Amino acid sequence: MNMDSVWICDYIKMREAMYRSVLVNRSNGMSDSQSSNVMSSDWDLYDITRWIIIPATCSLGLAGNLASFVVFLLRIQERIEIMEKGSILGMIALSVTDFIFCLLTLISTFYQVC
Repeated sequence: MNMDSVWICDYIKMREAMYRSVLVNRSNGMSDSQSSNVMSSDWDLYDITRWIIIPATCSLGLAGNLASFVVFLLRIQERIEIMEKGSILGMIALSVTDFIFCLLTLISTFYQVC
C-alpha cells in the first residue's frame, strides 16, 4: 500500500465518522452545534440506510433491470420499424448500465476497501 491509498482510506473513514455523527445527532433532535460526543448504541439512520435501504433498493433494481433486459431483447426480435428498434436498443443499453450500477453498489455496500 502506498501513501496515497493510506491517506485516501483515512480520509474515507474520517468522512464516514463525520456523516455518522451528524446523522445520529439529527435523528436525536440535536443541532450541529450540540453535537459534541454523542454515541448511539442502537441502529441509527446511517446503519439503516447502509444495511437495509441500499441493499433492498439495489436488489429490486437488479431484478427489474434483468426483467426489462429480457422483455426488450424479446421485443427486438420481432419485426418492428427501424425507429422503434433504435429506441428499444437504447432501453436495452439503459437496463444493462443500470444493472451494472446496482450490482457494483450492492457489492460496495458489503465490501469495504479500507
